[in-house]
Amino acid sequence: MKPVCTVVVVALLLTPSLYAAGAVHVVGHGIELNSCDGGVKSRQLCAGAVCRTLDSPFATLTQAHDGMNLPAGRWELTVESSRCWAPDVTVDGGVSSTLPVWPAAAIHGTIDSGTGDLSGALRAEIRLTGEGDEHSAPRFSENCSVANARWSCRAPATSFHLRLSVDRHAPWYARNVNLSADQEKDFGAIRLEPGASVAGTIAMPRGRHEETVVELITEPASSSPARKTSPRRVVVKGSSGGLFQFTAVPKGVYHLIVSRPGWLPAEVKSIRVEEGRESFLDKPLQLTRAAVVDVFITPPLSTEEEPWHVRLDSAADVAPDKPVAESAASFSGEWRNDALHAGKYVLSVSDRQGNVFRRETVEASVDAAPQFLKIIKVRVRGVVKLGTVPFESSLEFRDDESSSEITLKSDAAGRFDGILSHQGRWRVKALDPKMTFYVNDVPVDVKRTSEQAVATVDVALPGGKAKGRVTNKAGEPAKANVMVLRNNKLIGNALVLPDGSFEVNGLEPGPVSLLAIARAAESDEVSYLAAEDDPAIAQILLQEFVDVNCQLLSEDGAPVAGAVVRYRAAGARRRQAISDPAGSFSLQIPQDTQSLLAVIVAAGFPVTLRQLDPQSPEMQRIILGTASASLHIVPRGTGWPFVTLDGQAFLSITSLLGLPSPDGRRGMVDDGIQVPIAPGVYTICSASRLDGACQSARVAAGHEQTITMGGTDSK
Repeated sequence: MKPVCTVVVVALLLTPSLYAAGAVHVVGHGIELNSCDGGVKSRQLCAGAVCRTLDSPFATLTQAHDGMNLPAGRWELTVESSRCWAPDVTVDGGVSSTLPVWPAAAIHGTIDSGTGDLSGALRAEIRLTGEGDEHSAPRFSENCSVANARWSCRAPATSFHLRLSVDRHAPWYARNVNLSADQEKDFGAIRLEPGASVAGTIAMPRGRHEETVVELITEPASSSPARKTSPRRVVVKGSSGGLFQFTAVPKGVYHLIVSRPGWLPAEVKSIRVEEGRESFLDKPLQLTRAAVVDVFITPPLSTEEEPWHVRLDSAADVAPDKPVAESAASFSGEWRNDALHAGKYVLSVSDRQGNVFRRETVEASVDAAPQFLKIIKVRVRGVVKLGTVPFESSLEFRDDESSSEITLKSDAAGRFDGILSHQGRWRVKALDPKMTFYVNDVPVDVKRTSEQAVATVDVALPGGKAKGRVTNKAGEPAKANVMVLRNNKLIGNALVLPDGSFEVNGLEPGPVSLLAIARAAESDEVSYLAAEDDPAIAQILLQEFVDVNCQLLSEDGAPVAGAVVRYRAAGARRRQAISDPAGSFSLQIPQDTQSLLAVIVAAGFPVTLRQLDPQSPEMQRIILGTASASLHIVPRGTGWPFVTLDGQAFLSITSLLGLPSPDGRRGMVDDGIQVPIAPGVYTICSASRLDGACQSARVAAGHEQTITMGGTDSK
């Protein structure tokens, strides 16, 4: 056989330390170099016509333990041998490098006539297997000869993946080719499809490969309406070694979804395809075993003798309105989901009416054992009275652990009858039949003796009322809801009627606060005295919101994303915002706000308390420093104290609590809270804020300041 030169591009291997520095070392792979005929031709790459060429026979190289020492400059090395194969490499003279050599083999085949005439060279890419991961393994490419629809190439006698390609055609792949010395492998007829293609590899799990399906889906352009297109599908075969390929793909943007029973789908978005080119995924797609939640519910049927409805929510409560899974259990009481990410979830069991009879946290894992949930049905009967008058209402029963939520209805005589999930302490929200108001957290005890089949539960609502009228700046009735607060806790709510009036019944007489809220408007908190007889008519002014725009930056000017901003305008309720990737956020406050206080909690920074300008139309930039002190607040009496900077806007000290850490700590300690905080002067006031009991203290960097309601201490 006549020696053949190959034209190949390769990444050079590192030179072992036992070789002489600055030389090119020829290393045999599965062959002794003295069995190779021919040798290595070194051609100097230089400008001009006079460039040197050196020939090094293999017989000479086997005796040169120090390798080939080339003069300075760039050199192209080509092996000319009938029995051995090596890639062409380019090296720098005087720099250590390696030229790998394998026994020679040959590959060939025919090109399917349906492909048509091919223009341009047929290129073979050889990627070695068994040497690191597929994407980092050495690879070589060379031009193959094509004549009369037949092609042929020389190749190394080793194991490799083969890729054949022609410009503006989808490549053809052969996986796990294994050649021995002097072997000639015929691949038969291959077909090279014209047009663009999308390809990649999957790290294949064990099992039946034909169960792994890859879908290619068109992503609609942002400027055009979304169109539903049928995805293209391929099934990954075992012989492919995890390779998949889509051919004749039109130009556009796509995403891939890989699915397999018992495994979580893998997805790649925004794959851009150009005409006549291949888009090959940078990394193999990894499939992850799906976790399982498997529960058996006893009794298997709900109060309507129908299967229970089961809902699964993320325990992180990221999107509480979007369940992870939701469906009916079987008639035997089993509910199973085997397509979950491992972790904790909140599972709710409800009847057809939406009454939750059981709610608890469950763990999803790959080999999860079945869990057994027992629901105890307790029949209850009772009467609802508003003061001394029977009250027709809708009653929402919630237990202290928030494990059940059940709604029962009372008739015009106040009587109700139904099923609860257990005995014990419950809290009731009573909603009037016209749905114009409700009162919250009315405590009741459900207890049944062994002789009783039905527990008697009477719901007694106090006789206090709150009445008023809500208007806008023009004096017109305003559409809103009115919150009734006592000690910053919601105890009732009223819908404002078209004439602007509202009324809440069933309140415990005494001081409360009233706050009107709408979609983009809010009032100040109005102090009010709930009374049984002839309560005053509260006048509440609803003010439209304005946006205060801010940006968080670190001391080096980088944006701070994901920070939690808790803020309160004077007289308004506490609200919250989160900074976006640019560090920006907007605070919504009533239009005429005069004082605005914000607490900023960001990972890697001490808690920062800032007074902001509520009237500024400009972006307010806030620089977060890293200097930190420790603030320890010990409350006395009931309720959490408040913090302020100007004595007008106040925030509860619980606003200073940090982001949840892996151990669950956020700053709570046995006697109060202790948080890292930016140095400054802070004023802490008692929970009532009406008795004037406030203390101011300067908190210095690197020091701990303890504020006890009644005294201060520092370290």
